[in-house]
Amino acid sequence: MRILLAEFEPGIPANRTFATWNPADKHADIALSGGNLVASKSTVHASNWACVRGTTETPVGRWYAEFAISYTGAPSIMVGTIHGGFDLDQNPVNTHAGETVDRAGNVRKGPDVVGSIGAITSGSIVRMMVDADARVVWFARDNGAWVSAGFIAGLFDINPFPTAGILRPSGSTASITANFGATPFTYPVPEVANPGVYTQAPPTRTTLYLSSNGFRTGAGETPASTIYDGRIAGDSDVEFTREAGLSPWNNSGAARGGSITLINRDGGIDEWLAWEWRDAPFRLYSGYEGDDRAAFVPWSSGVVDRIEAIDGRRMRLVLADPLARLDVPVQSQLYADDAPNASLRGKPLPLVLGRPRWCEPQRDDTTPANRQYLVHDGAQVPLFGSAIDSVSDAYDRGDRFAGPDDPYTAHNPITLFNGGGFGGWANDSAGIPMPLNWARVTGFGATNDRFIDNSSALRCQSSGQLATAIYHSASTLQAGRRYTIQFTVTAVPTPGQITFRCDGPTPGLPFDDVVVPITSTGVKTVTLDVTESAQLQIVLGRTQLDATIDSLTVSSVQIIDWTYYEPGGDRVGITLANQPAGKVTCHPVGPAYAPTSTIVERAELLLEYLRARAEYDREIEFDWDASLSPSALEADDPAALAAYLTSPTTYQSLLRQITDSLLAGIWTTRTGTVAVRRWAEPNPSDITLVLDERNIATDVLIAMDTAPNLRRRVAGRRNHAVHGEGDIAGSVSPDLRAELTSEWGYVANGANAAEGGPALPLSAAYIAAYDRDPLQTLLQEPTDIDALANALCTLWRPTRCFYDLSVVLDADAADALEPGQTVLLRWSRIAGLAGGIPLRVVRVRSRFWARRVDLRLWGSAPPKTAS
Repeated sequence: MRILLAEFEPGIPANRTFATWNPADKHADIALSGGNLVASKSTVHASNWACVRGTTETPVGRWYAEFAISYTGAPSIMVGTIHGGFDLDQNPVNTHAGETVDRAGNVRKGPDVVGSIGAITSGSIVRMMVDADARVVWFARDNGAWVSAGFIAGLFDINPFPTAGILRPSGSTASITANFGATPFTYPVPEVANPGVYTQAPPTRTTLYLSSNGFRTGAGETPASTIYDGRIAGDSDVEFTREAGLSPWNNSGAARGGSITLINRDGGIDEWLAWEWRDAPFRLYSGYEGDDRAAFVPWSSGVVDRIEAIDGRRMRLVLADPLARLDVPVQSQLYADDAPNASLRGKPLPLVLGRPRWCEPQRDDTTPANRQYLVHDGAQVPLFGSAIDSVSDAYDRGDRFAGPDDPYTAHNPITLFNGGGFGGWANDSAGIPMPLNWARVTGFGATNDRFIDNSSALRCQSSGQLATAIYHSASTLQAGRRYTIQFTVTAVPTPGQITFRCDGPTPGLPFDDVVVPITSTGVKTVTLDVTESAQLQIVLGRTQLDATIDSLTVSSVQIIDWTYYEPGGDRVGITLANQPAGKVTCHPVGPAYAPTSTIVERAELLLEYLRARAEYDREIEFDWDASLSPSALEADDPAALAAYLTSPTTYQSLLRQITDSLLAGIWTTRTGTVAVRRWAEPNPSDITLVLDERNIATDVLIAMDTAPNLRRRVAGRRNHAVHGEGDIAGSVSPDLRAELTSEWGYVANGANAAEGGPALPLSAAYIAAYDRDPLQTLLQEPTDIDALANALCTLWRPTRCFYDLSVVLDADAADALEPGQTVLLRWSRIAGLAGGIPLRVVRVRSRFWARRVDLRLWGSAPPKTAS
């Protein structure tokens, strides 16, 4: 007989620790007794108060307590909630905020009377309900009506504690006995309140051992000398369904753990309903009567969804979809609510996977002086070292910049000399104005060294070198920029040279001269890199020059310095030394896989990175199935994947994006491991099981695979910075402009389209695929995108069908079935199947005790046979 062993780890609530009067937080005249629940005043005085606070504050939630009042004579008594910090020798309502009731029955908010519950006689019980969520305290005397102290703005911001105070004049006695829930209350607890005032430790994960019949381990087994309580009902089968999902089928792959029915005729597990079962781990083991514990093998594992009571004194543990534990965000780090960039507050920090391109980094601070851009959160993940390897390139509106050497980004023009005309100003004695910010020649170093006007152009004549030249005077050239000087030579009677000099402000330093030979007419361009603020001078050459120059212009080109930074390992990104001119983007790279120094862009490493990150950051444990590991994904055809994540993305969603990019399915196996497998034509050489009249228990139902999400085109990953035509700097090349403004989409024309083969259409059954938007993937390279499009179209070129049937198999054969495997279906009752066809397993529904397994298979339609 087959036996099922089960181990569950629910959270069993800890015992409550109920409040008492606090012996460390009382006036010296307060005497405590009765387990610190009875407070009385030990001394007599006409005006001295003595107070005591409880051990447990009530800043949140709803709490209920009762106070039994006993007195003789005419003492003054106060009970209620007083905020922490008041003096224990004072009447609390006169000097401190609080909500109390006195012996006369006056309900007070601070010193103000706001209602009455009636005079409190000796033997009365004052009932109190603290509603911290609504910021209201309620009082009642015995079974009388509740009276509110009113809404208290700011209540519970400063430690509200249950409090009692006593003033005992001569001839009186007084005591206040609190019931904070450790013993039954005299009156019913309101339904909205917790029964008492208490603290409670977090639930403790405790392993429960169950079986389908009595089972006990030996002293030397693991676990040793353990009784598996025989409460699993054998007449309600335990099921597990796993199904592969592919992009053409809306990627609806899933795993369903079914449920386990427990017998509870004796009511011995009634308390289980109050335990925390959500996400409680479970493990199921399969074995046979007489087996030792070591002979039992894992049958299923995962987490519990819930527990519920059902008819017949039974309970049902509903098992969750194992993939549900992955339905949590990959990025749990968020920008602070007070982040300098208000648009980022509360949003996830960015993450980089692989080598994504054209990523728009997030600017930490929008103030102009702060030009730091975050690319990755910097988190460290075991085996992967640094969370990001580098930033290979940075761009401004598509124009690459990389430091002071190359390149530069166009900036504002410095001068444009009257449209380039010089008529009437060169050394003109008539006082005609010079161009803006330019100074006139004031002296000569040799005979005939001069600039003159030559029909609205500048004529340079020199037989030596000028001592003083035309220079840009009103504003200096700025350090850290490149300047471009352009002019047109219209005549060269005598060749020579002109020197453009940056006359820096530091005395004694040599001039930064750029010498331009003038030997021919035409447009001349000079580039000056300015390292410190300077004046620009135009100096005639040392040899004789006689030339006419027109359209002299000087424009600055701003250097955009950027650095990749990793301060402290907690942030990584780029810093710009100068203000950019437009949209900043970059090419981040990372992270790196430490053992091989390979960038995590191949699917197998990307999946491993996600697993490691989930276990490290989120304590989500999941393993890859040994026979269906990620390393098998790319044995023949590796592809580069990448993603830049700046919006909430779950592990489950990202895993499916990865499998979409590889035409692969993902699911959880029966034993709780995550499996991934590329989809392909069923291969007759890979058949693991033959299905025929010997094991098929039902008819075989055939339905056409409509592939509702099949797409003929595939798109690569597009990140956040898709540039518009008006968005791109003019220096961008036409090829780069086309790449930035278009979505990558590739049409597959045939199985061998990459080699120029004939164009072959999809099956007519999938004509809708021609009009669908491209399938969005994480692929980066055009060759990979084209290969995926061809693989999709090749697989669905013939009409595909699903085959639904049930089979009867022995336990081992049933347990071994997984999606993606190839089986041979041979069924003589359907024409074309008598000889058998290979099909891939899509869905498996296994039962523990029954030998019946429900299957869905996928492959070609039954072949036509001769009539």
